Amino acid sequence: GNTYFNKVTSSAQTLTVNRVIPTVTLSTITSVAVGNSLSLTATVSGTGVACPGIRCPAGSTISFYKDSVAEANLLGTSDPISATSGSKSVATGGTTLLPEAGDYAIVARYNGNATNGNLAAATSAPATATLTKRTPTVTVDNKTATLGSLVTFTASVSSGSASVSTDCTSCAQFKVGSSLATATNIGVAQNV
Repeated sequence: GNTYFNKVTSSAQTLTVNRVIPTVTLSTITSVAVGNSLSLTATVSGTGVACPGIRCPAGSTISFYKDSVAEANLLGTSDPISATSGSKSVATGGTTLLPEAGDYAIVARYNGNATNGNLAAATSAPATATLTKRTPTVTVDNKTATLGSLVTFTASVSSGSASVSTDCTSCAQFKVGSSLATATNIGVAQNV
């Protein structure tokens, strides 16, 4: 107060300080053959300050998902990040969420700042991960036979990855000839 006014205290008001919503960007995803590990990296930006600082994204993690953010789609989560980016190497092929060759939508989610609580969780726009087909290795046993005798041919097929099966139906065809272009089929196509 002063000589004209009495001392008065206002009623309390609520001040809400919102968390900063950062921008999450997936780095370009390099294609790999199905069965190989896929490297995923995302960067957190738009916090307005450099690390260290009260809005530094360090201390939290980045999770990577197939298609959308859902527990069933989780590919993996980075270790706690020390600055502004996080990475994770994820398995492909077999019983993983990325089981076969093709294109997959990947999103990254910054999980909010665990160090100081000033940054909200945020999700990137989707990026495409391409898994290419593997080139199998096929070996056929050498055979020597007498004219008119029965010969059994055996072929071995390897994908080069334990997580990629070479099983297929009617896909291995034995041929005989001096070149593939003029070779003649022997019997019917076999299962592998």
